[in-house]
Formats: sequence, C-alpha cells, structure tokens
Amino acid sequence: MNQRGQDAAASKEKVQLRDLTARKSLCEAFGKRFGALGGIRLSAASAAILAIETLIPAPAQAEDMNAQVRLASAFSPAAIKPLAAPVRSSALFGSTEIKSNDIRAFTKWTSTMSRFEKQMSEKANTPRVQMWKAHLSGLKDKSARDQIIAVNDYVNQTRYIEDKANYGKSDQWATPVEFFSKGGDCEDFAIAKFASLRALGFSAESMRIAIVQDKIKNIAHAVLVVYSEDGTFVLDNQNKKAELAENVSRYKPVFSISSNSWWLHRVQAGV
Repeated sequence: MNQRGQDAAASKEKVQLRDLTARKSLCEAFGKRFGALGGIRLSAASAAILAIETLIPAPAQAEDMNAQVRLASAFSPAAIKPLAAPVRSSALFGSTEIKSNDIRAFTKWTSTMSRFEKQMSEKANTPRVQMWKAHLSGLKDKSARDQIIAVNDYVNQTRYIEDKANYGKSDQWATPVEFFSKGGDCEDFAIAKFASLRALGFSAESMRIAIVQDKIKNIAHAVLVVYSEDGTFVLDNQNKKAELAENVSRYKPVFSISSNSWWLHRVQAGV
C-alpha cells in the first residue's frame, strides 16, 4: 500500500474510533436515563459492544415467524387476515437510526411478550379478553388505515394509571391482559396497540414501540409507530387522533423496538 493509501486507511480508522466513542457515550447516556423504562441495564462494556455492533452491520435476518405469530396466536384464524407485507420504514422523526438484531438487553419487553403468550393460553376466555377479541373481530374487513385508527381509539379508552399506583413499583411493562384489566401508563397503551394490530395481521416489522423524549413536558414517553402504505402513523395515548409522523414535532426519539430488532436514534442538536 502506498503512502496515500496508508494515510486514507489511518484516517478511516480514526473516524470509526471517534464514531465508536460517540456511540458508546450515547448508549451509556440513554441507558442511565431511560434504562428503567426500557428494561436496559447497560454497563460500559455492554454499551461498547452495542456500539461496535453498529459499526459492523449484521446480515439481514428473516423475521422469526413463531415470534411474529405468537402475539396473535390466541385469536381465531377466522378472525384475522394473512400477515400484511412489511412496508419500508423511513427514519423516525428525522433521526438517524442505528439498528441491532440483538434485543436480549430489553428484558422488560421480552418478558412481557412471554408473559402475554402464557396468559393467553390460560385466560383467553375471560370476559374482558373476549370483549377485546370481539372488537378486533369486527375490524377484520376494514382497511389498514381504518384498523389503525380504530385500534388507537379503542385502546385509548382504557384508564391511565401510573405504575407506582398500579403495581407498587416505578416501572412495569404490562401485557394487554393486565392492561385491559387494570389500566396502565404510556408503554402499556403502546403494547396493547401493538398486540391488537398484530392480531389483525400487521407484521411485527411494520411496527415499533418508540421511547421518546416529550419536548413539551420534558419527560420520557412511549408511543406505537406503525408503517403502512398510507404513511407512518403515531399512536399515542396523549393524543386521541392517530397522527401521521410528519405532523408530530413534540417528540425526540431515543430508541425503538419490535419483536426481533431495536434501533438507536440520533437527532441533530437543536432539532
């Protein structure tokens, strides 16, 4: 390699190292600030691993069909349509996205999915669950846009209650069974909407639970983002209307997660 090539390689290594350091710091920062909300406990070492992982893109992974179907497995096949093809997603709220296919650190999310699956095999016939299933069954012939709007309207009728009052702890991610029985807070609304749309045939790839910073209230918040042929919708318990993401400016995305992947979001300063 000639001197020019060596200099170019050295320069590239410096850029990668600087990017790695920045991403490590960002991972640590959101791990400390939003860790309780996302179920993340990031040490400096694990944050570094996550940052390194983003520098070496992993091969695309086919979605695990078992994981994809299990959120809808409690609903009769006659009540749902075939899984819709995923719609190509755009960067959320103008952010730069860093994707990882390793969600093991998100223990609250993964344990909630597992708990829900178990509950639906044991409590699928309770009156409240039957009411939920009946509502979804009535939406099966609607358009995707109408289903998104109807699910948002239906779930937003549930009582909002802080986790401390509901469970005696500062942060508890509730399954839809628990949520419809006891009410819940922002991430519980988002999870119930995710499960409802999964049951209606939306692919897990087309939805994410997004942890955001509410720039108006200056608090952490959670919403469901749905990518569809009609646009990207934000389903929010703070808003009665399912809004197109392009019309939502109050949130700064931190990270988002779906069944098998998660995304770290970076937003330019001042945005």
